[in-house]
Formats: sequence, structure tokens, C-alpha cells
Amino acid sequence: MRINYQSDFKIIEKNLNGDVNTPFRFTYFNPFKGKFIASFDGHEYVGCSRMEDGNLLVAFDNPCFSPGMLKVKREYFISDSDFQDGICNLVSVEDTGIVLTTGKTDESTVEITSYPDYAAYNSIQAFPLSDNEYEDVLSDFVPPLPPEEEEETVTNLEI
Repeated sequence: MRINYQSDFKIIEKNLNGDVNTPFRFTYFNPFKGKFIASFDGHEYVGCSRMEDGNLLVAFDNPCFSPGMLKVKREYFISDSDFQDGICNLVSVEDTGIVLTTGKTDESTVEITSYPDYAAYNSIQAFPLSDNEYEDVLSDFVPPLPPEEEEETVTNLEI
């Protein structure tokens, strides 16, 4: 999906498990310039809204990105008394599949189907498991790839 970097646009984040009460923060960013945050603290949505079908609508109004790949850092904050602060923080960084370009916009609304990390976490926490059962629960879970590290280049080298 290609979107002109100066355009307003929308992303519909597909909700796969129907859990609309988990606090989260999605930070959309471009490696060169621009950042947009959509969040839910358990009570209030900021930079986004929940749709009737459970999906999340994120509307980018004058986002100030530069051309390049749009990425998202997804953070979920899950109540869990086993942690000292009472919260299990789950984080992933992913490509959105959106290329911000200087050219023509393909569409102004994009649908993204993401697999929330907290769904696998919640399925493990729901009931006690033996050592072998962890493998069964996670057998179909594919963790997101780590973010790619950019190579450093040397320019204007003087000899």
C-alpha cells in the first residue's frame, strides 16, 4: 500500500480476539521523521476510536511523516500480579505494509490484521499448564521479527 506522505489517511486495526479492555499504546513512526501515538488507558481512547465491530480506527490528520516505510511499535499493558508493578508489558515492532511515498496515494484507508501479543500471553495465563502443554499452546504462535538494524554508512570521508 502506497500513501503520499503529505496525505491524511486512516488505518483500521483488525481486532482478532475481541478483547477491547486491554490498555495499549501504538506508536506509528517513520525511521526518518514523524511519530503518531494511538492509545487506550482502559477508559479513554486518544488518537483512535473503537468501531462498532470491535476494530480500531486510527485517523492520521496531518501526520508530518517523511517518505519511507511506516512502522508501528505496539505496547500492551496487561494486569498481572506476578510482576512487581502489577503490569506485564508486551512490546513488538512491526512494519505496517504502508510505504509513504512522494507519488500517488493508492487508497486513503488501510486495513491491518495484527496478532496481538497479549492473546498468546492470556491463553497461557488462563490455566496452569504442564511443561509440554506450553508447546501446544504456542505451536501456532509466530512471534514478530525483531526490527531490522540499519547499516551505518560513512559519507564525505577525508583521507
